[in-house]
Parts: sequence; C-alpha cells; structure tokens
Amino acid sequence: MTLKEAYSFLARRQAHFESNSDLYKKELIESHNIAIDCVASRIPRKPEWESKMPKCPICHNWINNNETTQKYCNYCGQAIDWEENSKKRKKL
Repeated sequence: MTLKEAYSFLARRQAHFESNSDLYKKELIESHNIAIDCVASRIPRKPEWESKMPKCPICHNWINNNETTQKYCNYCGQAIDWEENSKKRKKL
C-alpha cells in the first residue's frame, strides 16, 4: 500500500467515525486524526516559490533550496517534492 492509498483509506474511515461518533470514543477519533496528519505529511508536496526562494506548502516557512539535503520541512516535517525543480535544472 502506498502512502497516498493509506491516506485515502484513513480519510474515508474518518468520515465513518465522525458520522457514528456515538459509537466511538473521543480518543479513537482524535488518534485517527493524528494518524491521518502523519501519513499526509509524508506524501511529498511541491514547494511554493516566493522571490525565487522555496517555502513549505503547509506551514509556509522558508526551506533550503537544496533538494539533495532538504527532503522535509524543518518546521512541520512535510515531505518536499523537488521533481519539478530538478527538471528545470536539467534543462539548463
């Protein structure tokens, strides 16, 4: 199972938990939300660009423009997808 498949499954289950909240304890719903957030942060997302500098797409903090060392945001842990940036460099 890929991260995207796991995220999709957890998100669908979350809708079930919330619609049947009387059957589940608050702790189960809260722990499920945390699991969804953890899986979502490991799915790489493209950085946002401002003044030729990359920013995290989740927390919007500046991140290093070094795709070989900066795999995750230092502030929130979001995985960064540098694929588009790599393609641009190869064309140059």
